[in-house]
Amino acid sequence: MKFVGSARRRLIDRALRGTVMRILETERVAGQYQLDASMCKGSGRDLARSSSLSERARRLLSYLSPSDPVGATFRRVGREHDGGYVMVSEFLDGHIAYSIGIGDDVSWDIAIAELGYDVFQYDHTVDNPNAPNSGRFHARRICGENGKISKDDLTLSECLIENGHSDANELVLKIDIEGDEWDIFNTVQPETLAHFSQIAVEFHHIHHCIIDVNYSYFFDALNNIRTQFTPVHVHANNAHDFCIIGGVPVPPTLEVTFIRSDVCKFSENTRTFPTILDSPNYYRWPELYLGKFVF
Repeated sequence: MKFVGSARRRLIDRALRGTVMRILETERVAGQYQLDASMCKGSGRDLARSSSLSERARRLLSYLSPSDPVGATFRRVGREHDGGYVMVSEFLDGHIAYSIGIGDDVSWDIAIAELGYDVFQYDHTVDNPNAPNSGRFHARRICGENGKISKDDLTLSECLIENGHSDANELVLKIDIEGDEWDIFNTVQPETLAHFSQIAVEFHHIHHCIIDVNYSYFFDALNNIRTQFTPVHVHANNAHDFCIIGGVPVPPTLEVTFIRSDVCKFSENTRTFPTILDSPNYYRWPELYLGKFVF
């Protein structure tokens, strides 16, 4: 694809700002849109001007549209910018939390530990979080029920059994594993999810729903969560611009907080996002405005 004039200037500007720009190539084959592996992350252009893909994007995002938990309040857990999550205060009075995906940031782990939680940490990409007061660290990969690639890999249900939490019902989960979350939520058993009262998750590559197989996989994962959980907060990671799919602005990466649907009542959302508790993941760039995030 050749860039000329203003398009070239926009691309240069993105490169200078540090945005990773990958060129999107699409071709229509037998009525289907096919994308290559170098799909761009936030181009500011419509990836596919298609009514069917517009409906697909809106349907997928509707499963993430937040509701208001009646009588509940919110607080930020973790540091400002990347690593912190907005969560419901009233359901942070338990004793056990799982932090899946650590990297070089344990601010959420430390903050949740200060609230009285015993934190169980999992991340196979680091040797040690180098924060002794943040939790019990395991250098192991957490995967979906059919996603084991190493003998050391664990499913979420196996984690609960191994740690003696198979009878607990008020666990808290934070998960940020760069796309593997789809596999976990697609295959996790309902009885495993039922052990958690609150879940904070960062969903990656949402714009890849333009590919049929991805859309089906994403939809099944969200449908699996929504059978027991209600989204109550959303925040777009501003490391990537919106992708436009059939006229619908889609945040490639979205942080979502869920509450188990049986622990409180819910009403129609009255907030606009980002809220005062949110913070841009990348501090030099402005937040992505989601409005009420209704689809």
